Amino acid sequence: SYDDGPSDYTDALLNHLAAKNIKATFMVIGSNVLYRPDVLLKTYQAGHQIGIHTWSHAAMSTLTVDQQIAELVNTAKIIKQVIGVVPTVWRPPYYAVDEKVLKVAATLGLRTVVWSLDSQDWALPWGGQTAQGIYDQFNTTANSGWKNPISLEHDGFQDSAAVAPGVVDILVAAGVKVATLNECLGMKGPYGGPLDAYLQKCSSDFNQWLGDNNNCGVCGNSCGSDGYCNKRQCWCNLNAGYMGDNNNCGGCGKKCPKNTTCKSNTCT
Repeated sequence: SYDDGPSDYTDALLNHLAAKNIKATFMVIGSNVLYRPDVLLKTYQAGHQIGIHTWSHAAMSTLTVDQQIAELVNTAKIIKQVIGVVPTVWRPPYYAVDEKVLKVAATLGLRTVVWSLDSQDWALPWGGQTAQGIYDQFNTTANSGWKNPISLEHDGFQDSAAVAPGVVDILVAAGVKVATLNECLGMKGPYGGPLDAYLQKCSSDFNQWLGDNNNCGVCGNSCGSDGYCNKRQCWCNLNAGYMGDNNNCGGCGKKCPKNTTCKSNTCT
């Protein structure tokens, strides 16, 4: 599996995988998809599995729940814009995952998949790893009888992407069957799930999600021209407060009469 793309270096790897008739999994960063949607589309159309690798390559366990949701949902949204589907698998950068992160991902219908074989190709630029060291590592693993290891490589950087074809050749020569995560883990399917349905329900053209001013926490919940969405609640630009207090009951500036209280956006 390859992380941190799509990039200018992904194409060459795709060509090599095609020559070897191999399908792999690419965990993509949302902000990179924004600049290289053509590469993502080519990767998907070639039959490779696409997974989510957050929007900004953030250490998810250091973020608030709302920030975690934004990292995953925004990435899912832009992937859907490009290839028309939402992945059911994601990988946390830096292995920065805890119970809170796992719960957020599971709520969104995303399966968390990390790795068991780290190539450490990310350390190539500063000499922490060498191409030969990576080749030796994969050659040893390929001949060890290790069942279904999940490899971590990267197509987002020139040095790591340049080494990847050599790793493929080693695995092919050893008779190793290289498969997507969907096939390797026996998943029900690489795309779809509740997050896909979520995004589809909110907007047919994928320009809205559950966090914008027109779909704040719930599809179709508009904050209006005087409000804005924050933490899945509508807040008012005027008369500071959220749409649910006595000064902004169901709308900004809609005050409840004396001796009444705002409940469910209605003064009672």
